[in-house]
Amino acid sequence: MKSIIWTWLVLILLSVGPALAGHNDPGIQDPKKAMDTILEAPSDPIALLNIPKELIVSEAKKALTAEGTTITQVSRFDIDPTNRIVILEGVSELPADILADMNEIGGIEAGDQTLARHKFSIHFELPSAKKIALTRYFQIRIRSLKLGNQDYTPAVHLLGRYAVGLLLNTSFMNYMLEVKPEVQLTEKNPSLLIKQLIENKGLRFRGDTISFKVDLAQIPQLSAYAGLEGIRVWGVHPTILRGTKGQVALRIEAGIGKPNRAWTKQADMRHKDDVKTLEDVREELYKEFSDLEVLMADLEPYKKEMAETLGFTHMSIRHSDEFKNISSKVRNRAAKYLNKKEASFLADPETTYYLVKDELKELIAYSLSDIRRRQLIEQANLTGGAATTTLPFLEKRLSQKTIDEATRFFREFEFEGDQMFPDLKVVIDPKNKGIVLRGNVAIDINVLMALGMEGSGIEWSKIPLRLADDQYGTGLPFEAGVRINMGKNSELGIDVHYLKLADGSNQIYLTNDSDHANVAINYIKLALTQTLVTTLIEQPIAPPGDNSGEEEEDDYDPYKEILSNISRQIETYSTLGGHDLLSLLEVAKIDIEKNPFILEGKEFVAGKTELFFEKLIRFDDEDKQLKINLSPRIVSEKIMETENNIAVWNIEPIYDKVMNQTYLDLAVGNGKRSTKYENILKYRPENKDSQLFKGIDTSRKQSPADLHVKMNLEHFENLINQVFKDAFVAQNKVVEKALKERKSSDHYLVKNINLNVIRDGELRVNMVLSHIKKGKRFFLNPARIWDGDFKDPAVKTITASMNLQLSVEKLSKYINEIKFAENEIFLSDELLRLDISKVGLKFEGKTSVLDKIVGLVAKDIDFKRSSIAKKLKVFLLKFAGKFMNERDPKKNGNLELGGFKINQYVKMFTHDEEILLQLNPHAGGNAFDIKLIPNQKFNGADLGLIVKKKDNSIAFDFSTTGNMASVDKGELASIIEKSVEIFAPYNEAQTAEELKKLMRTNILFDQTFYNSDYAKMSLLHRFKRVISEYPGITDIAGIDMDVIEQINRNLGTDITAQKAGFNGRAITNSGVEIMYFLTVAVVLEAQVNTLVEKLKDLGATDVNYFKDFEKYAKKLRENYIIPFMEIYSNKYDRHNKKIIKKGPTDWNHSYYPDARFSNEIYERIKENLRVGN
Repeated sequence: MKSIIWTWLVLILLSVGPALAGHNDPGIQDPKKAMDTILEAPSDPIALLNIPKELIVSEAKKALTAEGTTITQVSRFDIDPTNRIVILEGVSELPADILADMNEIGGIEAGDQTLARHKFSIHFELPSAKKIALTRYFQIRIRSLKLGNQDYTPAVHLLGRYAVGLLLNTSFMNYMLEVKPEVQLTEKNPSLLIKQLIENKGLRFRGDTISFKVDLAQIPQLSAYAGLEGIRVWGVHPTILRGTKGQVALRIEAGIGKPNRAWTKQADMRHKDDVKTLEDVREELYKEFSDLEVLMADLEPYKKEMAETLGFTHMSIRHSDEFKNISSKVRNRAAKYLNKKEASFLADPETTYYLVKDELKELIAYSLSDIRRRQLIEQANLTGGAATTTLPFLEKRLSQKTIDEATRFFREFEFEGDQMFPDLKVVIDPKNKGIVLRGNVAIDINVLMALGMEGSGIEWSKIPLRLADDQYGTGLPFEAGVRINMGKNSELGIDVHYLKLADGSNQIYLTNDSDHANVAINYIKLALTQTLVTTLIEQPIAPPGDNSGEEEEDDYDPYKEILSNISRQIETYSTLGGHDLLSLLEVAKIDIEKNPFILEGKEFVAGKTELFFEKLIRFDDEDKQLKINLSPRIVSEKIMETENNIAVWNIEPIYDKVMNQTYLDLAVGNGKRSTKYENILKYRPENKDSQLFKGIDTSRKQSPADLHVKMNLEHFENLINQVFKDAFVAQNKVVEKALKERKSSDHYLVKNINLNVIRDGELRVNMVLSHIKKGKRFFLNPARIWDGDFKDPAVKTITASMNLQLSVEKLSKYINEIKFAENEIFLSDELLRLDISKVGLKFEGKTSVLDKIVGLVAKDIDFKRSSIAKKLKVFLLKFAGKFMNERDPKKNGNLELGGFKINQYVKMFTHDEEILLQLNPHAGGNAFDIKLIPNQKFNGADLGLIVKKKDNSIAFDFSTTGNMASVDKGELASIIEKSVEIFAPYNEAQTAEELKKLMRTNILFDQTFYNSDYAKMSLLHRFKRVISEYPGITDIAGIDMDVIEQINRNLGTDITAQKAGFNGRAITNSGVEIMYFLTVAVVLEAQVNTLVEKLKDLGATDVNYFKDFEKYAKKLRENYIIPFMEIYSNKYDRHNKKIIKKGPTDWNHSYYPDARFSNEIYERIKENLRVGN
C-alpha cells in the first residue's frame, strides 16, 4: 500500500516538483517589470520554462528510485508530444512489513518472496493547453495501468474511489506515512493536509483522471511569480524545441489570468505541428512494427520450442483446443497494443514492439505451462486406480436447473452484516470441466482492509466504502471460472482459471497467463484456504431460548420444535386485525419472521455443531490447486463395526447429449477407485461430448430429469454385506451376554442381503437372518428339575426372498380405485408402484412345527401363476391397507412403524395386487419439491424408475422445483413497503395545487416504473428481477422481460426464461410463489389506482404521466393479478384449504406454513378485489 501511495504522489507531482529545479529559460521575464505590461487578455506568458526531456528522465529516475521508495528499477521513462503522454515502467518491491502482512493473510512461509517484486507500467496523459488555461486544475488522465503485464486500466476509476476513501482516513494515513503521535494532532500532520486538500477540492479523482491545483510557489524557478495577483499556469506539455533535430522538452508557461484565444490557438497549432513532425518521422516505423504477420511468424518457433520443452504428447480435445487458441490470444493481444491508437506505440513504436513481444512470449509460456500442468493433473487423477472391476455403488446427476434452484435457495450468505451475494448464479461448464460463478458480490473496502490489517490499530469507518455503489449498489459484478479435478483419496481439486470484476469498459479480467495475474490468482486461493482453515464455523441452530450452548440437549426433539413454531405462527395469524390491502404486508412479515423452514433449507439442527475446516481444505503448492477433502471418514471412521472405506470417486461437470442437459455428475464407491471406472470416465460418450460442448441444442427438447440417482446393486450389496458381516460378530457378543441372563429373549441378526435384477423392471431381494430364541420350559416339564427353567437357545436360519416389479405411475390411474381418508392430502401426481410377483420362505436349524409348515407352504409362491396365491395376495393387501394408511381423518398422516414416523417420507396405499407409495416431495429437505418422473422414453433412453438386468442397477429420475428463497420473500416485502412509502405524500395530498406541485417532477414515475439502472431500479424492475429467478412464474405472467434480461446479462446472471404457459411442476405444491408476486402486484396497483382516482377527483389529470399511470395499472391487473388469481383459484386454493383444515401432520407439516400464508393472502385479496370485472 505504501508503494502504491508513493508511486501515485510521485507521478502527480512529477511535472511541477523538485525535478524542475535549477533550469532557467531566456524567455522568463523579471516579475516586477512584467507587471507594468500586463494586458487585459494577454496572449504572451509572463514565465516560460523549457526543460530538456533527458534531464527530466534523469532526475525522475533518481527521485523514483531514491532511498525510502519502493521502486527498485525504472526501465522506461518517456515523454512524447504526439499525445502528451508520460510513460513510466519499472519494478516495484513491497515493503517488508506489508509483505509480512500479506504472507500472513495467505499463510505463506516468512521467507517466501513470491509477492515481493512486481513489474509495473503506467501511462498518463498531460492536459491540453486549452484545458489548463481555462481551469485552475492540472488534470492527468491515466491511459494505461499494468502490473506484471496484467492490464488494470479498466479499473482505474474504481481504484480512484478506493484511493480517495483511504486518503480521507487519517488513521490509515497516519499509519502508512508513519506520522508520530505528537504530530498527529498538529497542523503539520501530512494526513490532515491530504484530507483537507481533498475536502477543499484541491485534489480530485474523477473516472480515470486526477486533478489538482498547481502552486507556483513549489516550483523554485517560478516561485518569484507566485505573489502576483491572478498568476496561473497556462500550459504544461511536452514539445519539440524549434531549431533542433527533434529535441523534446517539457514546456511550462504561466501568465496573468486566462490567456486569450490567440495564445490557445498558437499552442494548439504548435502541438499539431509537433504531432505531424513526429508521425512523419515515425511513419515507416509504424508500418514495420505493426505487421502482425511478421510478428506471428517470429513467435511460432518459440511456441513450438516451448511445447517440446514441456513434453507435450497426446492431448485431449479440450487441451488441444486450448493449445490452438494460444495463437489467436497472442494475435489479439498484439493487435491491441501495436497500433497508433495505443499511446505507447504512437510514442515509440520500436521500443513498444519489443516490450510487447516479450510480453507475448510470457503469454505463450504461461499458457503452455498451464495446459501442461492441468494435463499432468488429469493424467495422475485417471491412472493408478485399484486393479479391480469395482464400480461406484451410487451415482447422482444434478441438472443446471437443480443447481440454479439450490443456489437461489441457499444464497443468503452474510459477511459482516452484508448479504455477501445479492445476486449469484452457478453455471455448469462442461467445456472447461468446471463451473462458472457469476453475480454480484458485496464488497465493503473498510471491512476488507480491517480484516487484512488486523492488529495495526487503524480505526476504520463504520460507513461502508463501496467501489461503485452508484452503478451496482452494495456489490460489484463478478465472474469466476473454476475448474474441477476429482483426485484420489476423495480430494477435490479447485482451480481458479480466471476472475472478472465489474463489467463493460470497467471490467478487470485476471487470467493465469501472466506473472502478476498468476501470482494474484494463486494468492486468492491461498488467502481463501488460510481464511477457511482458521475460521470457526458455527452451524445453527441451537434450540430457541438456549444461549448457553452448554446444557445437555439429548432430550431436544427438533421435529417437536418445528411443530411448536408452526403453532406459534398460527397464533400470530389469528391476532391479525383488518383485511385491508395493507394487511398483506403484515401477513408477509409473519411468514418471513415466523416460518420455521424459511431460514434452514432442510431441518432444524438440534444443538450447535462446531466445524473447523483445518482438515478439509489445503493449498497444494505443487499443482497450485485448492484441495478439499470430501472423505466420509472425516464424519465417521466406522460404519457400525466396519471400517469406513467409502470414498467420493467422481465430481464432474458433464454434457449428456442424449438428455440435452448439463449435469454435475457425482459418484461414490467403496475403497479406492478402480481402473475399470477410470476407463469408463475416459471413454464414455459424455467425456467427448463435454469437451465439444458449445451450448444446449435449442432445436431439441431437454430431458425432464433434473435429478438422476442410480444404484449399482452388486456393489451396494458387497458394501452392505460387509457391514452386516462385521456387525454380526459384535452383535453375537451382545446376544451371548443376553442369553446368560435369567430371562427370555428373542434376537434377529441379519447375515446378508442379496439384490439382483432378474429381468428388466423386476428386482429379486433375498435376505438371510439368524433367529436366536431363549424361552422358558413348560412349568410341568420335568427337565426343569435338572436343566433349569430355561430351554437351550434355539438357533435357526431364515431365508426370505421376494420378487418386485417396479414402475412409476400417474396418480390419476388409481385415484378412483384406492381407499383413503376423506381428508387425504396428495402431494404429487405420481405413485411408485410395487407389485410382489413372487415370495419364498425357508427355515433351517432348530425349527418348530409351525416353521416347517410355513416353510413348506411358502417355500416358493408365484402370485402370477397361481390363482389361489393371487387371491390370497389381494386379500392380504386389502387387509393390510387399513394399517398401511390410516383412514380415520383424525389419525391420517401420522403413521408410525416401530417408533419411526414413516409419513414424513412416504404414504402407502394398496390396490388389488399392488402396493402404491407416494414419496413426500420434501423427503430430501425443504429446498426442493422432488417428484418422481413417470416411466417414459426420451430420445430412445428410459426415464422414470428403471430397473436394468444388464448392469444389475436401479435408477430413479426426478423433477425438482426449488422453493422460494427467504431473500426473495424479503425483497418482495421491501417492494411493498417502498410502494406505500413513496405514494403516501401524493395520495395524502388534499388539493389539486398540492398534488400538481408534487407531480411536476418525474420522481414518482421513475421510482415506480421507469428506472432501470441497477443501483436505483424502479419498483417494477425490482419486481421483474425477482420474477426472472422463477421460471414457473415467468411462464404464466404476460410480461416483457427484455430490460430485466439486459440487467441480468450485465451482471452475468441472465436466465433467459422462455414463456411456456402454466406448468404445475414448475410451481411448488402450495403455490406460495404465486401469492407473493400477486401481493406485490395488488398493492402496487392499489397505490396507482388511488393516485389516478385522486387526480380525477381533483381535476388534475393534466399532470405528467397521468396516462402512463393508468396504462401501468391496467398492465398490473392483466399481466399479473388476473392470471395469478385464476391459477391459484383453480390449482391451489382447495388443496391449501384441505391442509389448513387438517392441521399439521407428519405428512404435510413442511407445507403447512406456505399453505397458511397463501390462504391468508388469497382470502384478503379476494375480499378486496373483483378480479376480471
